[in-house]
Amino acid sequence: MIKALAVELGFPEEAILSLSADYQKMEGQMDAARAALYAEGDYKEMIRALAEEVGVHPYAADMVFALYCALPLREKYREKGLPDTLFIENMEDLRFKLMECKRVYDVWGSFVAVWFRGFYLMKRFKLGRLQYEQIGLKYNYRHLKEGDSVLKCHIPSCGPVTRESVLDSLKKAYEFYGYEGLMPVVCNSWMLYPPHYEVYPEGGNMRSFFELFEILSTKEDPENKDLWRITNRMDDVIPEDTTLQRRFKAYLEAGNCMGSGYGILLFDGQKIIK
Repeated sequence: MIKALAVELGFPEEAILSLSADYQKMEGQMDAARAALYAEGDYKEMIRALAEEVGVHPYAADMVFALYCALPLREKYREKGLPDTLFIENMEDLRFKLMECKRVYDVWGSFVAVWFRGFYLMKRFKLGRLQYEQIGLKYNYRHLKEGDSVLKCHIPSCGPVTRESVLDSLKKAYEFYGYEGLMPVVCNSWMLYPPHYEVYPEGGNMRSFFELFEILSTKEDPENKDLWRITNRMDDVIPEDTTLQRRFKAYLEAGNCMGSGYGILLFDGQKIIK
């Protein structure tokens, strides 16, 4: 049942074969967990217990379950009058997380399965390069007050974040959410931590993305929890295969730590307003 969707989402053949075999072990035993997910209940322990019972790796079980939960979502998109192309674009996040899990843990699965719930509850949408959800603003900013509705953007791991792709995504979000006037967009990410700016390669996409936002707050991360996004591993070893890895290795060896920044931009439908 999940194989057709996995093919449609561009999963590698090896992953499809592996997950299909796991699905056969779990088939017919996930309906209660799926109902809990859509009812915003606690489904995680149900899937972990099932994975242990049938002998499936927990990360693989999470991805099988994610694919299984995506099946009724397609009909929900149709009921809302949303195009099937938008459904596919959003569900491609399963492939992004699949490839992360394979790179980091060498397992076809997902180690961040709780992240998917926002898509299934139709609270998060990928529109071009970025993903968006409506939240309350954390701070007062210009004409905006703390708690005002803003769009929070996320940056899926699906390639370069060029300025052009970000602007195109903002235009799509402006239309999708029906904005008039200024659209406030916030982002909380390691990519917006000011000390990282000098680590990013000169003239690169990461500096360009940082420059789009006004940083409202920062937070140090002495444990460097986001380092895996650069190294593709969960230990402290930093490869030197890329310029970014080499620069971060030097940055951390100099006694610095990673962190995150909370930034905001205002978009008028065509351009970012400074």
